[in-house]
Amino acid sequence: MTGTRAKRDYLFSLCLSEKDLEKKDLFLNQRVGCLRFESLIQKTFINNVLKDIRLLEPVFNSATGAANQANIGITALKEILIPLPPLSEQRRIVEKLESLMQTCDALEASIKSSQGQNQQLLQQVLREALKR
Repeated sequence: MTGTRAKRDYLFSLCLSEKDLEKKDLFLNQRVGCLRFESLIQKTFINNVLKDIRLLEPVFNSATGAANQANIGITALKEILIPLPPLSEQRRIVEKLESLMQTCDALEASIKSSQGQNQQLLQQVLREALKR
């Protein structure tokens, strides 16, 4: 709930389940908030929604603080308007997002692999050119 105004590195969200909390020590800063939702709301859906800049813009605009430090409070969090489709649609959206993220991860791995192969090819061409 506190971060660098220009970077907008505050209001980071993640999902924790009861299983995540078993036998784990959590160390939290004083500027951390906890959101709990009813069973009709899928936590993963909300976590993804809370990364949408269109919903976060009003929160960032309401930040207080001096210099480049920004602080947001509970009032700003309570005023976030979250579109809430039926639970079945929330699940479908989360499944699609997870599928798209897997595709993005595969593409990123492919790009890194191609870059490595390009680098090796370039080195080989340079070696050949320098031999002549």
